[in-house]
Amino acid sequence: MSDNGVELNETMPLQDDDKTLVKRFVEEKDEFAYEVLVKKYQRMVYFLALKVVGGHEDADEIVQKTFISVYKNLGRFEGRSSLKTWIFRIAMNYSKNLIRDRARHAGEELAEWNATVESSVEAEIEADQRRRIVEEAMEQLPPRQREVLQMRAFGDMSFAEIAQDVGISTSAAKVNYHYAVKALKGLLADFGESHA
Repeated sequence: MSDNGVELNETMPLQDDDKTLVKRFVEEKDEFAYEVLVKKYQRMVYFLALKVVGGHEDADEIVQKTFISVYKNLGRFEGRSSLKTWIFRIAMNYSKNLIRDRARHAGEELAEWNATVESSVEAEIEADQRRRIVEEAMEQLPPRQREVLQMRAFGDMSFAEIAQDVGISTSAAKVNYHYAVKALKGLLADFGESHA
């Protein structure tokens, strides 16, 4: 989307804040404002998706789906969180859906695979099961802790950025992250035993 040759110009520098860009796109149908938002956030979305789904092609697909969704739904963005957080959540949802679909697909086709590929299939299924266990464990965390952990671990956001986006102090963001990591370790141990 950003590779269409659109250059930043004097009329809309990258420093324009997100609110202005959203307003220009929603109210004035200014496609260039959308392109600036894509340029600004596509790298974050790509690396988030890559961490979650683990493959470049899948990460590219998540980027594409995320920004198509942003394009279609930007008019509904209410500004209760920052635009960055909103885009982050869209990307996380697409990433989780892809993992679920992949796991379901692997389960359905398992019976049809022959013995020559069985070991690689088992490895893929184990990886999907591990991802599912982590996902299930994360769902058990309190919402604030889960949100801070996702932003820090998958979004590469600093504690200061997280604090600003979530509306808490930097020290509260650090505390939530610390407790989330501690709780997740315990939950993963429990899930590991129950899935063994």
